[in-house]
Amino acid sequence: MYHRVLPAGVDTWRLNVSPEHFAEQLQVLRARAHLVSLTELVKGLQSRSIQDRSVAVTFDDGYANNLELGLPVLQAHDVPATVFVTTGHTDASREFWWDELEQLIVHRDGLPRRLELAVGSWHRQWDTGPAAEANQDLSGTAPSAPKGSRVALYYDLWQSISSLSSDVRRQALGQVRAWSGRTADVRGSHRTMTSEELATLAASPLMELGTHTVTHPRLTDLPTVSQRAEMADSRARLEQVVNKPVTTFSYPFGAWAPSMRALARDAGLQCAATCVEETVWHASDPFALPRFMVEDWDGAEFERRLSVWLK
Repeated sequence: MYHRVLPAGVDTWRLNVSPEHFAEQLQVLRARAHLVSLTELVKGLQSRSIQDRSVAVTFDDGYANNLELGLPVLQAHDVPATVFVTTGHTDASREFWWDELEQLIVHRDGLPRRLELAVGSWHRQWDTGPAAEANQDLSGTAPSAPKGSRVALYYDLWQSISSLSSDVRRQALGQVRAWSGRTADVRGSHRTMTSEELATLAASPLMELGTHTVTHPRLTDLPTVSQRAEMADSRARLEQVVNKPVTTFSYPFGAWAPSMRALARDAGLQCAATCVEETVWHASDPFALPRFMVEDWDGAEFERRLSVWLK
């Protein structure tokens, strides 16, 4: 599981893999694994004929650098891949909310000492403490950042607003923007693909496009009717853009429940991927496929980890 092919920078979720390291990783995969598309993997799973050491490469979210920087490397190494697209962000004029929040919080400028957010009945407040100081160390990872750090403040805010509805979350982000005194520009490094770019990506014989919902919610926080709509509507929108059948899906944040299998089938999908870090075997559920997240490792480190995963 990949997200962005992008040089290193502020990256609280470790989503960036540099083009150089991505090329090294694909060299390792080409030498050590049997590379297949996700659709081929699922067909092999259903017929119990998966070739040993089969690997399918996937990307979540639909960042433009998957096309700009990722596709040329995939083509150079003849590696198939699936990109799961959050269709509500196609042609978007803003970044994903977690990237926008990171842009507003995780920087070296100082911040006010107190933050209060209130949207309707939802209300939270923070004493920002040491995190307000300028020139912070920004190298931490969100879930494990030291208490009192800027990255820890970001993670606390992320946790607080991640389960909000998209409308309430948008209002909360507007309040964070006003409080921070910063603008949240759409960075070239973090923008999502346009409809035209998705069609270009889909035209490559190496690429499959799958859906990743319309609004990238935590599906387990939604009622069944909304879960169904997120799956079916995103598939319909993406098929309209790329003029091809779309049959693969991944759960945003990896959040899923067994009841979603039937919803995915009803939406015309043939498989769904999670973030559970396990290997696929003959008894794996096509609607709960495990995946290993790949970080910005060089080829040697990636090969070491791949060897453990494939044991």
